[in-house]
Amino acid sequence: MSKRKKEIISAIELGTRHVKVLIAEIVDHNSLNIIGFGESPSHRVSKGEVTDSKIIFEQLGLAVSQAETMSGTALENVYLTLSGGHVKMLNRQTHLPINRGTVADDDIVSVTRLSRGVQIPAECELIHTMERFYKLDDERHVQNPIGMAANKLSVDTHIIYGNSNSIYTSLSLVEDFLSVPTRGFVFSGIASAYALMSHDDHEKGALCIDIGAGTTEYTLYQGNGAQHSGVFTVGTNQICNDLSLGLKLEYGRCHKLLHDYGNALSQRDGRARILTIPGLKNQSDRNIPRSTLEQIIEMRLSELFNLILNDLAHQGVTQHIGNGIIISGRGSRIPQIAQLAKQIFNTPARCGTILDVDGSDEVISDPGFVTSAGALKVGLTYYTMDKLARKTTMQELKDSIRQTLTNIKTAIRW
Repeated sequence: MSKRKKEIISAIELGTRHVKVLIAEIVDHNSLNIIGFGESPSHRVSKGEVTDSKIIFEQLGLAVSQAETMSGTALENVYLTLSGGHVKMLNRQTHLPINRGTVADDDIVSVTRLSRGVQIPAECELIHTMERFYKLDDERHVQNPIGMAANKLSVDTHIIYGNSNSIYTSLSLVEDFLSVPTRGFVFSGIASAYALMSHDDHEKGALCIDIGAGTTEYTLYQGNGAQHSGVFTVGTNQICNDLSLGLKLEYGRCHKLLHDYGNALSQRDGRARILTIPGLKNQSDRNIPRSTLEQIIEMRLSELFNLILNDLAHQGVTQHIGNGIIISGRGSRIPQIAQLAKQIFNTPARCGTILDVDGSDEVISDPGFVTSAGALKVGLTYYTMDKLARKTTMQELKDSIRQTLTNIKTAIRW
């Protein structure tokens, strides 16, 4: 008996500091098991955007080679994550009169189709459209209006789009390397939310914040979709820049200081804790209070969290953060970062882990792979929907052929 071919979903993330590749096998039709991963430094991605395709092409090759060697299989059904300052968001409400007095399935289809016809700048490409909530007669907010009495149905939609050239630079690079089309792309903030959120988080609402090297993406999910999302071109690289300026030290040494001694909450203890920084050639050692280091880190992270909070408040969605804050990305490794988020957002906060994906603990326990793992989960959803659609189409074709043969037999009998 022939061995069943593995069904594979793959994800690629062109990050500011690393290129990441994940290969997962679909198990029991709806579960994922990561069987290969690769990671290589990315020296030509700035704040989520590719600046030198040739260099990134080579670095992508290294990461893909690692993942394929480990898994023993080639990448298939590839989904690419997208981020960067070019990614923008807007919320739009669309209305439809209800002529029959109660909302039916085709009313939902019609109003949703209208909402997705949003006009975005000519130089941009649509990434996602997600229904936030429905409203009946401009008054009642509902998640599922089917069967409810109303004269007017409205849908409020969250729309994510980005610069076409930036998107297709990344997309073309990946497709040129693979020599086959990708299956799709996903905003990194949406991918991270998919990876981190439990069923309870979805029901009560949670804000997912992924802090990377060059960008921070955030998504507030509640109920059926994203209530709001956004991206700021601020990450751990900017913290290191602040340390470099404030401490008058080289960037590389500040990166090591952040990794070894960083803390999101400064301890107000003056000069009681001293860091000795070895001097370079012909330079003497320097003594720096750890509280100074911590104050710089806390100021930058506080500014970032307040930017996110202000954006959510402006959109009027902060009340949807029922289950608190979930922090991921390698920036989440900064000690006490969840405590700082709790203070600023005035809600529980925790550092998240990848849920409902099996595989190497090296990946599952690494907050830097959250976005890629989320892209796998989004990809599995799309793959399953496509497979179901193909199955339905095939069944319809079989039924049509069967009916044709029946008609031929009937014609012959008569």
